[in-house]
Amino acid sequence: MKTKLTLFFVLCLLSINLFSQDYFQQEINYTIEVRLDDKKNELFANETIQYINDSPDSLTVICMHLWVNAYKNNETSLCNQMLSYGNVSLFYNYGGYVDELDFKINEQDVKWSYFDDFIDICYIFLNEPILSGDTILITTPFHVAIPSNEISRMGYDANSYQISQFSKWKFKHPQPNDLHKHFQENANKNIVWFFNDVVKTTKTMDYSAVKIKDNKLLVQNKGELISPISITGFVKKEIIFEFWEDGFIDEKWIQLPEKQFDRIIINYNYNTLDLETTNNTVIKK
Repeated sequence: MKTKLTLFFVLCLLSINLFSQDYFQQEINYTIEVRLDDKKNELFANETIQYINDSPDSLTVICMHLWVNAYKNNETSLCNQMLSYGNVSLFYNYGGYVDELDFKINEQDVKWSYFDDFIDICYIFLNEPILSGDTILITTPFHVAIPSNEISRMGYDANSYQISQFSKWKFKHPQPNDLHKHFQENANKNIVWFFNDVVKTTKTMDYSAVKIKDNKLLVQNKGELISPISITGFVKKEIIFEFWEDGFIDEKWIQLPEKQFDRIIINYNYNTLDLETTNNTVIKK
């Protein structure tokens, strides 16, 4: 099967002396012809990149992010980072890599190498500098073993592939307001509280479960953040239901599902910034 994919490599274009304070954007145009083997979950592709140097400097090196190599083994920087957070999913379930790379610049062979011990970053050494305003053509074939989406948001599952990049921001440098706008457009929720309060202030969150009456839960907001909360119903140790409620000021009676339960815990999985957790449980009487 042949198709065109959004850029598979995330390029980070660097110069060894690129320290200009003036803002600019490099112009990148690309084409990827790719064949998907959906039996082996592999890609076979050829990529052509037209790169126009809009910086005021001459470039001698191009740095390319080979993102899929971050899942190649349990010694990568990504795996080590995940381990530092207590996440062992990649350590025991690694898989995914890119190989068969053969970079050429303007149809001429060039040298390239991985960046120190980081196998998901490579340097392409130009045979001659690309001057400000000049254009080069980068080509390479590549083969990808696609990682499972259990470890990568750009992997595969039994029914689909999620291999994509945001074409809107390719080769650009999003600003904080761009990130806020993108989240807001895709969340389908009001997330102003996160960017205005969590990111920019030291306001605290403290919701308290007070009592249950007529299958409704009274919750008080004793903190300063108006952030969402999760509500979980139990029978003994078994979870019966779980849902999220939008944030509110002061207090609110929250309708509960028509199911049997013996207690309610808010923010049960500690997946919020709730400061005080001793007031998060209420027993049904």
